[in-house]
Amino acid sequence: MLTATPFPPLHPQEGTLAPWIQEGLPMHVPHPLPVPIALDREGDFDPLPRLRLGIACEWCSAIPPKRPSLLEVRTQLQADSGPHRRAWLAEIASLVTEWIEAGTRLLVHTLPFEDRMFAQRVTRHALVGVQSLQGEVLWAHPSVVAAGLLPFACPPTQIYQELGRPARWRMEAIRPLDPLDPATGLPTWHRALSDCLRTQHLSPQAHAARVVEERARVLCQTDRFPDFASAREAALRQVEEALRAILCFEGLAGLSSPSEPQASDRASQI
Repeated sequence: MLTATPFPPLHPQEGTLAPWIQEGLPMHVPHPLPVPIALDREGDFDPLPRLRLGIACEWCSAIPPKRPSLLEVRTQLQADSGPHRRAWLAEIASLVTEWIEAGTRLLVHTLPFEDRMFAQRVTRHALVGVQSLQGEVLWAHPSVVAAGLLPFACPPTQIYQELGRPARWRMEAIRPLDPLDPATGLPTWHRALSDCLRTQHLSPQAHAARVVEERARVLCQTDRFPDFASAREAALRQVEEALRAILCFEGLAGLSSPSEPQASDRASQI
């Protein structure tokens, strides 16, 4: 269970990006991700499979030098085929292509995940933030920024700083019209409280921590939780579950430890 404020910080790693080629195709170009399907008696999908796109590239760590590991960015499309999310993924794919071709040394922030591959558990690494060696923010994942895992926000140069249109919400008791915010993939209550707290001009991580605290106070008022700590844990659990879904990975792996790519991840392929 995650109990930091709101999550432990991710530690950047220095190195360069390289193309990952599979069956002659560059995986840093957006491509569909395979998903399990089920068919009914008539041979139709039951239920309809979730449509997902992703990119992947190799990461060559500089300190200490290691075998290349795999970095991935995934997104789940919405019912309308998700044109905004397609454009968002295309933007980071274009940036990755530029960095690969230039051989640019970068600082990358990654989030480790446990995933399944042929009934085996493997650790994958989601690319969630990129900085220059001088600390300039080059790209950030909006969901991870909103959740407070990064110490910076999306840079002004990033065209798509959200995954879609923000959710609508009501002030009275902040009752969501939709369970998840399309702009971040996080619960709608997270968006509502975040909007209400923007006038405080807090840092991204402090802002996210305050959002969770305010949600815990709201939950305590419902008498469903015996104390503030248990209400806060419930709020964090909702954010964690939403992150797993929006990043298209099964489970967060060891957030309390530095996000350092591992050589064994070469076996984890899309």
